[in-house]
Amino acid sequence: MADGDDEKSDKKDVGNGEIPQSNGIEPIEDDPSDVASIEDDCVQEYMALDQTIDHLNSVLNSMEEKNDDLYARALALIQDNKAVHEQLLQDRNQSTNSEETEKS
Repeated sequence: MADGDDEKSDKKDVGNGEIPQSNGIEPIEDDPSDVASIEDDCVQEYMALDQTIDHLNSVLNSMEEKNDDLYARALALIQDNKAVHEQLLQDRNQSTNSEETEKS
């Protein structure tokens, strides 16, 4: 065997240099109408994505407004309950104090 015969080479000797052998796939020449069609499809897809993103943004804004409203209502309810609780404690303390003074 000669040196390098057992090694598989993907290259052919062409003239003064080596180039890789073709893998059987020929390059596709772009047809201008195909490129325009692909470009139109991409533009349509981007427009659809843009509309979807706008819709999602609107939905998220609406949800954020509802969340803010619910938070404000819950906070007001908590504050009202706290005020009622404090008033009840105050009334209880006053009634306890008045009962103690009556017993004395």
